[in-house]
Amino acid sequence: MSLSEREAIFSEVHRLKKSNPNLDSSELRSLLSSRFERLPSLETLKRWNAGQTAPNTCVNKFDAKPSEELSFFLGAWLGDGWEDHSDHGKRLSLKVRSIDFATEFASCATRILNKTEPYKVRSLSEPDGQWYFVKATSILLHQFANQPFPKLIEYIENHPIGFLRGFFTAEGNPSVSVASKRFGLEFAVTICVSCTCLDYIVFSREQLLKLGYRPTNLTAGYREGVPHPIKGVMYQSNATEWQFRLARIPEVERFLLEIGFADGVKQAKASFAAEILKKYGPRKSPEVWMREFEKVGRKWTRKGQKSLSSASS
Repeated sequence: MSLSEREAIFSEVHRLKKSNPNLDSSELRSLLSSRFERLPSLETLKRWNAGQTAPNTCVNKFDAKPSEELSFFLGAWLGDGWEDHSDHGKRLSLKVRSIDFATEFASCATRILNKTEPYKVRSLSEPDGQWYFVKATSILLHQFANQPFPKLIEYIENHPIGFLRGFFTAEGNPSVSVASKRFGLEFAVTICVSCTCLDYIVFSREQLLKLGYRPTNLTAGYREGVPHPIKGVMYQSNATEWQFRLARIPEVERFLLEIGFADGVKQAKASFAAEILKKYGPRKSPEVWMREFEKVGRKWTRKGQKSLSSASS
């Protein structure tokens, strides 16, 4: 429901309330239904009827000005966000494993919407572990963020660091390899990002190239319609997953200093891997690495720490 529709309904609520001050919310809804095809929720009508809120109080005045905060918000939301249409509102939500990531997302949403009270990060304990949840309510921001991606680029391209930080935190990971070679174990670390939306991946790679990085070429990971194993169970992808990497250790180090992950666990893992590789080299690093980390499933996890991804899926 557009802002203009909500404002038209609100005007009618105000008129009806003025003519009949004792009109309750159920009667109000019945009268409105004869004039409007769609209505806000009964709870919203109750608040309007009581004079507690108005349509523009739900808008959280949004002025689309390019900034690092807006770029980060878009990168994070396009990667891990989802829409919540409950209460007929327009909420842009993020549900992730990392409290650091959720906190930075909430902070950026607060700033771009010029709120005086910061958005809260809610902690959710679910059967599959701990999650952190943020919801930013703004009809104007919702409409802006749901434009075709090419229209969003002009708001991002002058602030690429913010977008890359948000997008890589959502869709990227430090990838550590301890591989058996002819002369023993060999250690490597890369920064990998993957996504089923080719536009986002291509744009991210182009921004890194403009910043002087040398990412690998795009490759297809899981392909649409091709079965692949996840935790020993075969699944079939609904879309092709595209990916690329930063594979040179100087570029990994530069990425961590210049862009980095908003997820503290990912940032610390990549930083430690890059540090020991630089100090001990690929042959001696596996021993140092495995003093601190162990393989849990397909992930390297710091000993004594649960294996959790910051991604929402």
